[in-house]
Amino acid sequence: MSKFTKAIGIYGNTSDAHQKAAGKALAGAMDTELEELMLALVKLTESGAIDPRNPKSLLNMSVYEKMTEQEQDYIDVSLMNIANMVDVIVDFYKSKDTPNSSPHLETMLQNLLQMRKRLEAKHDVLKF
Repeated sequence: MSKFTKAIGIYGNTSDAHQKAAGKALAGAMDTELEELMLALVKLTESGAIDPRNPKSLLNMSVYEKMTEQEQDYIDVSLMNIANMVDVIVDFYKSKDTPNSSPHLETMLQNLLQMRKRLEAKHDVLKF
C-alpha cells in the first residue's frame, strides 16, 4: 500500500453531503483593491465595454496598435488566458451558488492582477 493510500485511509469514507459541503466556496472579506477590480470587471462586462468571449475587446486598441509587433505578440499570447480569467471571475461573482466576497475569488483576482501588471509593464493596453 502506498504512503498516499495510507494517508487518506485514516479518514475513511466521506459522505456525498460532506464532500459537497467541502467543495463550496467560503465567504470572507476581500482586499479593497481586488474588490474594486472585480466590480469594475462586472460593470465593464454588463455595459458591453468588454466581452470575455471576445478577447480583443479587453484591449485598449489605440495603445495596442502603437505597439511594436513583438510587443503585440507578447500581449496576444496571454490574452486568451486573461479573457478566460475575467469570464470565470464575473461568472463566480454573478452566480447565486457562490458568495460575492470570497478567498477563492480573491485568489483569482490576485492572479489576474499579477498577469495584468506583467503585461502592462510598458503600456496600459488593457481596458481595466
